[in-house]
Formats: sequence, C-alpha cells, structure tokens
Amino acid sequence: MHHPAATSASRRGVVFCNPFGQEAIRTHRLLRVLADRLAAAGFHVLRFDYFGTGDSEGDETGATLDRWIDDVQLADAMLRSEIGVNSSAWFGARLGATIAMLASRRGAPPERLVCWDPVLDGRAYLDEIDAAHREAGRDLPASVADTFGSEVLGFCLPERMRQAIAAIRPSALGCEARSVHVVAGMGHRGTEEWAPAASVTTRVSVKRIESNMVWMANSGMNGAVVPQDGMAAVVEALGLPA
Repeated sequence: MHHPAATSASRRGVVFCNPFGQEAIRTHRLLRVLADRLAAAGFHVLRFDYFGTGDSEGDETGATLDRWIDDVQLADAMLRSEIGVNSSAWFGARLGATIAMLASRRGAPPERLVCWDPVLDGRAYLDEIDAAHREAGRDLPASVADTFGSEVLGFCLPERMRQAIAAIRPSALGCEARSVHVVAGMGHRGTEEWAPAASVTTRVSVKRIESNMVWMANSGMNGAVVPQDGMAAVVEALGLPA
C-alpha cells in the first residue's frame, strides 16, 4: 500500500491490476514509479498479487481467471473499508487491464477505469506469449523446452487459465465505470473498433501514444523501462495534470 502524506485527508484510492507473468516482472518498476507519484498527489494506492502469484496465498497451479477477477473486487473493497476511500479508480496494463474490465461488470464498478494496452483478443495474446516462450527456449535442453503449454517464460499457465484467456473476444469484452480511458501504443490493434461498444453507460476514450511497450520480452527481466509518454497519459487519465 502506498499512502499519501500523513497530513493528507484524501479519500481517493487507486487499485493496480498486474499483468501476467513476464509482463508483470517487466512492469514492476513502472508500477512502483506510478504508485509513488499518485501517493505524492494524494491517492491511496493498493498494489496486490492475484491468488497463487507473488506474495498471495495459494499455489499457481490453482489459479483461475475467475478468481483473479474476484480478487480485484476484493482489493477495492479492502481499500474502501480499511482506508475509508470513497472514490476509487482501477488501473491495469495488458491482461491486468482486461481483468479490471471484467471485474468492473461483476460487482461495484470503479469511478474511473484506466487500461494500458488491454488484451482484447485472448487467442492473439496467447499466440504472442507462446511465441516468446518458444524463442526463449530455442537453446534450452529438451527437458526444459517441453514445458511449453503449461508454462510461459517461467510462469505456470494451467490449461483452464489458457482456455479462459482464449475465450476473451473484443465483441464480448465490456467494461463499466463512470469514465473509461484506454492508453494504447501505436502498435496496439483493434482499440478504436472495440471502444464504441465496450460500455453501455459511458463513452470509452482512447489516447494513442508514440511508445510501443515491449511487454513480453525475456530480455526485459532486468531491463524494465518507464516510457514517459505512457506514464503521462495514465496520470492524466487518472485525473492529474500530466
């Protein structure tokens, strides 16, 4: 949890929704920098790990997309009950953004939903991370390379999780909040086509940025970057001057 200064009486909060696997590692510094900036601006920021990941309880083999969607609602409820937050926003990148979208339709939605390069097509996303896994495993022993399918770059991907991700389709992926903002790199496809029908209660705004984040890259393990135009767009979407 990142808290604002002790003298702040702010009751604004932000829940961060992590990407999956290698992308979560790669964005760790980005999320930390963003959380610190938001806390300095008066937000209570909650960063959490989904069930079976990071410091959370459970084993990664027992993780499901449904459980992770529920985890977002639980994180928001905790932020409201423990801090007394009365205005919450959710921010997610990649699969984390998609999980936030799905969670916004399952229970109480956030006031503001901010998504960076959300996964709109689950099959295309799986193809992308599988390709990265194959590329990373080209020079590995066969006994290690054979984990393909159940593992992606060192992170467990159970078959039921794979099937749930594969079922994600732009036509069936909606979101709800008082305001919905998508930050998209120039290489992110399908955003403008998806946005008009994504919400039944509010218009989804799309902000294009020049930076194309290399989300899935084994070389990014120790080389996370914080693209400034993306950071500025996210901060602005969360209601702060960029």
